[in-house]
Amino acid sequence: MQQRKATGQEPRSSNSCAEKDGPRVITVASGKGGVGKSCLVANLGTLLARRGHRVLLVDCDFGLANLDIMLNVQPSASLEQVLEGSASIHEAVVGVEPNLWLIPSFSGVIEAARGEMASAREKILALFEEFPWEMDFILMDVGAGIQPNVLSLHHPSFETTVVITPEPTSLTDAYGLIKLLKRQSGIGKAGVVVNRVTDGREGVKVFQKLNDVAKRFMDVQLEYLGHWQKDEKITESVLKRKILLDLDEGASSVPSLELLAKRFQTSVRKFESNREKHPVASPLRVGRFMDEPAQLAPGNTARFWRTLLGEVKA
Repeated sequence: MQQRKATGQEPRSSNSCAEKDGPRVITVASGKGGVGKSCLVANLGTLLARRGHRVLLVDCDFGLANLDIMLNVQPSASLEQVLEGSASIHEAVVGVEPNLWLIPSFSGVIEAARGEMASAREKILALFEEFPWEMDFILMDVGAGIQPNVLSLHHPSFETTVVITPEPTSLTDAYGLIKLLKRQSGIGKAGVVVNRVTDGREGVKVFQKLNDVAKRFMDVQLEYLGHWQKDEKITESVLKRKILLDLDEGASSVPSLELLAKRFQTSVRKFESNREKHPVASPLRVGRFMDEPAQLAPGNTARFWRTLLGEVKA
């Protein structure tokens, strides 16, 4: 395979903007795994990008990363390598489609999960401060749970979004996560997305359960951002490594996803009309599993994943 270089128009440099408005950096977390957090990040980020926003997705689930699989792209470097200095940010950023980029992590990197994550957080903060391209949104897909390596990636300067489902274990684990974020990181406000509900009424009801407990036992302000409706098409899209809109734009869960995107868009409207829009004509780098054969260079994970997913023989 020929690795495609940056062609066409790259993300607009922040130096080219006379009055730079910083991106919204949003950590997307969950108290327990399996609530659809990464799937939400991939689909929400794609929808925001297709609405004209420049969106960077950052896979911060060290050790169990999967955004590159969901988005069906082939990375050549990872966030871990950028943080340790063995790869540049230009090498790690993968163009997914116009206006949408990904900084992936590699699955099974146990050393990164056990490392000094406070230092990693500071490096991530510095990375966002010095990021060479202007973005509207930076969505950080943070690992599930309340382990120190997860909690340390949150910061009061970021916005926090917690994904929950109607399951009682999801609510109790989300409560534990929010409580520790308040105690250890000083985060006193978080948005909540309720996933896998039948409609908005159930979404509000599930959120209210968590909010009532938070008001009673924690000094934390929770905001209901919306719900993502339960839909078998979402599961099918993950299995086929497609964005939901590309699989079936008429799926029953699309309207609730669009409402979520609208909520996330609200705070950028105030400055969007004051600056020229620069959509990206061509991504920085594209390497989709289904469109191109896997690269066999040492350290590349594409063949491993294609073998695991049954696309090629071991």
